[in-house]
Amino acid sequence: MKKMKCKTLISFGLSLAIVLTGTIPATNASEKQPTSEVRTTTNDIYTKEGKLLGNVVKTHSVQVIEDNNGTHTTVTTFEDFTLLPEYAEDINYTSVFKDEERVTEIEFDNTNKTITVDGEELDVDKMASPITNRIQARSDTGGIPALCHYYSNSAMTSYSFACYQSMNYNWVGNGNGHGEPEGKNIQKTGIKPSNQWFAVAKNSIDLFDNSYSDYRRAYAFTLAEAAAIGWTGVIWAWSPAGWVAAGGPLAVSAGIVISDFKGAVDDLEKAYTYVNKL
Repeated sequence: MKKMKCKTLISFGLSLAIVLTGTIPATNASEKQPTSEVRTTTNDIYTKEGKLLGNVVKTHSVQVIEDNNGTHTTVTTFEDFTLLPEYAEDINYTSVFKDEERVTEIEFDNTNKTITVDGEELDVDKMASPITNRIQARSDTGGIPALCHYYSNSAMTSYSFACYQSMNYNWVGNGNGHGEPEGKNIQKTGIKPSNQWFAVAKNSIDLFDNSYSDYRRAYAFTLAEAAAIGWTGVIWAWSPAGWVAAGGPLAVSAGIVISDFKGAVDDLEKAYTYVNKL
């Protein structure tokens, strides 16, 4: 069977921003040259039941410009999906695992000590809040129980789905680095594989699980990078907000974290839409 990749260009519209308090160490930013970097990763795509679906190549092109006014970071992210032949012509898979591109603009203002992402403000209080909402379920086999998941009976003839409408950032404090469930919660039980929306809903949760894992890996990498260079500051500085303000290579990594988080949010919202159709 001939392989076929579905390529679709999508612009992600989630907007994030933050009002920061504290002090960023002064630098002679006017003399700094722009920092540009391209990072590419390739990951296999599995369902939570262990089935290999294909792979995705993710490319981040990042530019960081620092001047006396602050730091401007632009991240262009492109995801190139390749499905195995048995899935490459199945619309239940190609409609979910499809190529996507998003551009993220991040600004740190030296004067106001604020960070905006795509022109909108992040809430520092939400950033520091603990995860309080959980979906409790047994025999989970797919997705992230706190956000969106599915599970089945032992014979895999009947499934249950549970999903939040979206998620917020939780980058500081208890449970830091994990998404905070947000919006409505929907739960569906007794869903048979014969349901016309079953495959798409299940695949969309697997996609979210993979994209959320990408975000978590980027977050962990940048946290380790900050520690390795001896990065210090107030509590919010140990977050993508503070790492962007640092400028240079650390801002590159932070930009990727924020871009990957945006991608995971978008995938969660799509999963919610499909689960709602079951």
